[in-house]
Amino acid sequence: MRDSAPRRRSREFSLADVLTIGNGVCGLIGLAVLTRGAGDGSPETALEVAAALTAAGALCDGLDGAVARRFGGGRYGDMLDMLSDVVTFGVLPALMVVVADTSESVVVLAAATLYFVAVAVRLARFGATAAAGSETFSGFPCPQTAIGVASIALLEPQPWVAAPLTLLFAALMLSHVPYPKVSAANAPLRACWVGLAVAAYAGAFPIEVLAIVSLTTVFATPLLVALARARFARREAPIW
Repeated sequence: MRDSAPRRRSREFSLADVLTIGNGVCGLIGLAVLTRGAGDGSPETALEVAAALTAAGALCDGLDGAVARRFGGGRYGDMLDMLSDVVTFGVLPALMVVVADTSESVVVLAAATLYFVAVAVRLARFGATAAAGSETFSGFPCPQTAIGVASIALLEPQPWVAAPLTLLFAALMLSHVPYPKVSAANAPLRACWVGLAVAAYAGAFPIEVLAIVSLTTVFATPLLVALARARFARREAPIW
C-alpha cells in the first residue's frame, strides 16, 4: 500500500508504477504456479514458490511508495496499487490456503473466501481513510497478513487450525489495532526476516521453520512497538 502523503504527479506512468505492476505480476505468476504446478509438480513445491512470490510482491509494494515520494508517481498509481494488492495479497494467499487443504474442507474454503473479502474491504477503507504522515496503519496491513496466511499454507495444518487462523488474519485486517509502518525502529527485525527467507529458500533449513518465524514476526512487530511506546510513556510521565 502506498502512503497517501502528497507527491509529485507529472506523468501518466512512472518508475513507481513499474514496481506496483511488478507486485501484481508476482501475484499472477503465483496463481499460475498453484494451478499448473511448478518444479517437480508437487503441491508443496507450488506452495513454496507461491509464498516466495507473495514476499516478492510485498517487497515491490513496500518500495513503490518510497519511489513515488522520491521521484514522483504516475496519474493512476493509487488505482494500480489497489488492483495489484487484491491479486497478490488477496486472491493468491486465499488460493494457497485452499490448495494446502488436502481434505478439501468446505470450512477452509469459506475461511479463504472471507479472507479475500476482508482484503478487498481493507483496501477500500485504506484508500478512503488513510491519514498522511501517520506512523501506523489502522489494522494489520494486507502485505503482512498475506505473508501470515501464506505461512499457514506452508505448514499445511488441519482444517480446524487453518480456518480459524485465516479468519483471525481477516479480522485483524479489519480491526483498528495500530500496526507500525516500516521505520528505523523495526527495520532491523524485517531485515532479519528477509535474510532468513533467503537462507530457507537456499536450503539452509526447512521452509516450515521460515513459516513459523514469519507468523511470529507478523504478530511480534506491533506488540514490540506497543511495549516500547508504553515504556517510553512511563519514562516521560511526571513524578508527583
